[in-house]
Amino acid sequence: MSMAKILIPLKGSKKDSISLDTAFALGKRLGAFVDAIFVHPDPREAIPVSGMPIPAEAIQEIADLAEASKKAAASAARESFSMAAARWDVRIVSVPERSATITATYRERTGHLREILRQEACLTDLVVFPSMAGADSDNIRHALTDVLVRYNRPILLCAESTPKSVGRAVLVGWDGGSAAAQALIAATPILEKAEAVQFACVRPEASAKRPLREAKEYLYLHGINACETVISDPQQAIAEELLDTAAASGYDLLVCGGYGHSQTMETIFGGTTDYLLSHADIPIFLAH
Repeated sequence: MSMAKILIPLKGSKKDSISLDTAFALGKRLGAFVDAIFVHPDPREAIPVSGMPIPAEAIQEIADLAEASKKAAASAARESFSMAAARWDVRIVSVPERSATITATYRERTGHLREILRQEACLTDLVVFPSMAGADSDNIRHALTDVLVRYNRPILLCAESTPKSVGRAVLVGWDGGSAAAQALIAATPILEKAEAVQFACVRPEASAKRPLREAKEYLYLHGINACETVISDPQQAIAEELLDTAAASGYDLLVCGGYGHSQTMETIFGGTTDYLLSHADIPIFLAH
């Protein structure tokens, strides 16, 4: 198994630098191709829709301001890409290239972020998203949910700070559900390169459908020896237990199933995935 292509959407914001560092840290470990794509809305969308006529001069001024904003954001994204590539010694290529070492390319597209990711994510192994913390996360969060739930592509959620490494030591959250199994399978190329892999089994009675033993046997067949910790009597929510366990033991990646229950149910009543999206203090690999 391999994880050959990593897609990362850029917005021209301060979070781009962390996202790129996270993608390159993992991509370098895997020898992957990182496809960085800057997405900005069409300037025409900035023109307000109104029942009242808008003077042509006003329309042109709005369009000009939106275009200037787009150029500034694109410039910031390109600079973040170049600086991150230099930090991680990434070879920049013009087209995808199979290589034993990490390569990357930078592209620009204009349109709706969700629509462009619908087109781009289908043929990629992993999509990297920035931290969901902050008021500017609503639009990107909808795109993340689309990729994870509607298009069934695994995602890598970045933390709020730059990681020193990604995938060196991995904690796998295990509840025996289908989403957890899908995440384990999707993350196997990362686990094969990891120095340490550990399962964190919260409430093991919930794992009867797919026991932890079977998950460990699956990894063993891929040459991965994983240890385990069982949290039979959690003192806080599952997501908090997983994050605390990862922090206490120095793991640099958490692997979990995403929206193992109905997304609507999680949104209304709260759930593990929504909590992780909002409180990630290390990179989190999610699959649905």
